[in-house]
Amino acid sequence: MIRAAALALAVIPQLAAADCQAMDETFLSCTVQGGAKTLSVCIDGRTLHYAFGPVSRAPELVLSRDVTEVNYTPWPGVGRTIWEEVGFENLGHVYTVHGWLDRIPAEEADEDPPRPMGGGVTVTRGDETLVKLACDPDSAEFFWTDAVSHAMAEAGRCWDWDTQTWQHCN
Repeated sequence: MIRAAALALAVIPQLAAADCQAMDETFLSCTVQGGAKTLSVCIDGRTLHYAFGPVSRAPELVLSRDVTEVNYTPWPGVGRTIWEEVGFENLGHVYTVHGWLDRIPAEEADEDPPRPMGGGVTVTRGDETLVKLACDPDSAEFFWTDAVSHAMAEAGRCWDWDTQTWQHCN
């Protein structure tokens, strides 16, 4: 399974460089695979940037999409965990990045050790899951801002809670 995902990542061309430090907001940033690779999604105005690749080297895959071209699911507003996800389509593959944040303070958490935030990426092709990678423990930066929702609103989109989809605002 990991071999298929690595092949999928290798054959997809690099589109542009993405650097979260130069962007307006970080959606999610972390290391995966025991610190060997980095995963990040950043937003700059209305553009979201996905980057995945080896630590301290150029990413293997970089995708940049207008906010209206991604599959963004905002947090529904209930539960102990704040979570969101954003999916980037590219050449028949979907890279769905999710981040989560525990609303319970670490000192009150019932896990040992407490895990205040995390995330990861799932790569699919059609109905087939090629790979699921979780952020390495304690490496995730998911600060849960409203930057993506604001960008969607600026693009004239409204979230429809009944259908769980983005619609053109009336």
